[in-house]
Amino acid sequence: MSVRVRSSPSDVLLSVVLVGCQVLSIPLAMLRRALLWRRQPLLVWLSARPGGVGPSLRRIAFAQLARFVFKICLLTGMEGVVLRRVRCYGTDGLPSGGCVLALDHSPWGRVLARWAAAEQFALVFAHRRWARWAGPAHLAAAPSGIRRTTAELVRGRRVAVIIDDFVARGGCEVDFLDHRTRVAMRATWLAAQARVPVVPVTICYRSGVICVHFRPALSPGQTRGARAQTTRELIDALAGRIERRPAEWQDLFAFFDASVPRTTSVRRYADLGAP
Repeated sequence: MSVRVRSSPSDVLLSVVLVGCQVLSIPLAMLRRALLWRRQPLLVWLSARPGGVGPSLRRIAFAQLARFVFKICLLTGMEGVVLRRVRCYGTDGLPSGGCVLALDHSPWGRVLARWAAAEQFALVFAHRRWARWAGPAHLAAAPSGIRRTTAELVRGRRVAVIIDDFVARGGCEVDFLDHRTRVAMRATWLAAQARVPVVPVTICYRSGVICVHFRPALSPGQTRGARAQTTRELIDALAGRIERRPAEWQDLFAFFDASVPRTTSVRRYADLGAP
């Protein structure tokens, strides 16, 4: 995919910095590979990915570096330079009324939360610390926030909700990246409460651009069993994307960390609490 990015001095500077991130990702990947003996399950899993361990670790290192660069830009008055790199595909197929946008923990979440607020594209249902990035578009993941979220969906608003929140209890059981675990059904539950569809969202980074693809809407289901089935479909699709491009999932290392039981929420170790 070839996408042109504007060529203002700030855009050019950011492009140069991102090229530097590509270069720096090589020695960082080598260092990380040397330390992977502590994470044998992850090493084995990465060895089966396209290109093997080395290319996967380079892409992961680049995503982490670029994520940090984008954060600095958002905090230092260069927000516009970053937000111009967001491209959306499939918006013509979005429901005309309210819907839940089902996302995963992408490395580009900060940028997309700020973009959603700036473009008034969607509200963001998330932990209170995400208010820093979503601003007025933030809906707190608390009882009061749940009530407001349902009301906004009924009014016809779009609300972004994370689907890959793994939990110790509740939710539904899923097979994910060769592990049996449990995942919260928050996205499908909210959609069912408001009687609106769920729209799977795929996020990826291509040639300096954050690409957001909106997939055909799904019915959340009105029974618990139906919501669990829709949740599994979303999680199965996410697993397939991660297997093809591991760098696009922010929680990869936390999920595979040998010290974290598969039935324990990885949110304590990952980025939900510190976006």
